[in-house]
Amino acid sequence: MIGPRIDNIKEILIRKRLNFIIYLAILVTVALCYPTLKSLGSHWTKWDQALSHALPTLAMLAHFLWRLSFKAETPNNNIKHPTPWLPLLALGCSSLCWFLFQINRIELLSAIFWLALIGFYIAACFSWKSFKQLAPTLALLLFVIPIWPQLTNTLVSLSGFVVSKLISALQIPAFIENNTIQIPSGLIVIADGCSGLRYLVIAVLLAYIIGLLNRSSLKQNTWLILCSIALALFANWVRIFILILIGYHTEMQSNLMHDHELFGWAVFGAFMLPALYFAPMVQHTKPHVIHMEMGSPVIATLLLALGPLLYLLANHTTPPTNPYSLKDFQSQGDIRYVMQEVPIKAINNTSVETKKIDFQDLNVRIDLVKNIPSKEGKLVPYIDTTYDKEIWKRVDSQPVKIMMENYQISRLKHINTQEQFLLLEQFNIGKETTGNYLWAKLLQLKARALNQQYFAMIIFQTHCNTDCQSETSSLIDIATSWEKRRPL
Repeated sequence: MIGPRIDNIKEILIRKRLNFIIYLAILVTVALCYPTLKSLGSHWTKWDQALSHALPTLAMLAHFLWRLSFKAETPNNNIKHPTPWLPLLALGCSSLCWFLFQINRIELLSAIFWLALIGFYIAACFSWKSFKQLAPTLALLLFVIPIWPQLTNTLVSLSGFVVSKLISALQIPAFIENNTIQIPSGLIVIADGCSGLRYLVIAVLLAYIIGLLNRSSLKQNTWLILCSIALALFANWVRIFILILIGYHTEMQSNLMHDHELFGWAVFGAFMLPALYFAPMVQHTKPHVIHMEMGSPVIATLLLALGPLLYLLANHTTPPTNPYSLKDFQSQGDIRYVMQEVPIKAINNTSVETKKIDFQDLNVRIDLVKNIPSKEGKLVPYIDTTYDKEIWKRVDSQPVKIMMENYQISRLKHINTQEQFLLLEQFNIGKETTGNYLWAKLLQLKARALNQQYFAMIIFQTHCNTDCQSETSSLIDIATSWEKRRPL
């Protein structure tokens, strides 16, 4: 009995040896890029709306790779094969890029380059042709990195627009402003959790899996994905609209107004399950054969290890103390009344220094948000907005340049009142400054290279009326004053 089982195992090992080699190639990138996988793992196990499907997706990837039939192709000795320098060059450059983004804790870009390393490593170990045949299956990894949350704000705005049109069409008495809906019995806010992101990602993932099972062409896959996107968006809009109707007719007393997680999945399932049932499925009698040509595995592995080795040897000492402070910022007068203000949201791993001053007969609040230096922490923390989007909405935003230093000025309006505030914001990364958050993230590269590992965000705010022109001029003046006092 034992003998036949051993023979069966040997047969499987021989028949699936290239499958195991592909598994090994992916595991090598996982081992060498462990810091990225550690960060991703924390997202995968939180079961949040963007990556709650990650672990099952990885299991499906392993399954699809196992189902593939690989055929090793022996190189023709009569044909001179050039050195695959292009995948090797791409692999080395991607490894260095991974190092730069990982050392600066830019998680999204380091995750993207981890995926690039997998692709280029397989291309270098085998061939471009081999990678092109494997690419549709490996593309499942796009669903396990945090690229999807970038769609949240767009989806929230789109949901608010569509649902407001539906409410207007049914003539439901409501005051609609941006993504907030005021009905007679209460306020409904279409927040980030109502974006429908989780439904969208799951729908696209299911469509892509159907495409893999059917071995669909690029055109067919595109249509499948577009249909799944339309279905997921429509299901989310219906869900939000039903909740508004329930809130309107129950005067906000229904339990669904506070806990509608299960209700959301029920509505999504009502749309998606019939679509899955009627989705076309093609029965394939022949296995999907991937032709593999051997490349340069030794050189490829050395180039793959270049970035991780630099990361291991990099200086991970604690950054210097943050030199930014408001202690030298003096008021030009006494505050004459209680200052109105926009509360600044708490940002992880930061401390906030606040000062309220009178400047040119204007009450101004200054907040200096500083990172707390740590050995493994991010230099520029994650910042969505500095204000609560459920209470304040941005009326307009425009960049202004003051003494060659970039700022961003925003006008905020309270959702339930006509109160308006001006916010003038600037990011200080080492000795560099900018008003753009994405640019601030990239400036980390220079700051770390020069050991200027300190970050501060300065926020000036004041109450304003009508067009806010005079207040804008005053904030520009106070920002100019800050430039003279800035410690660097």
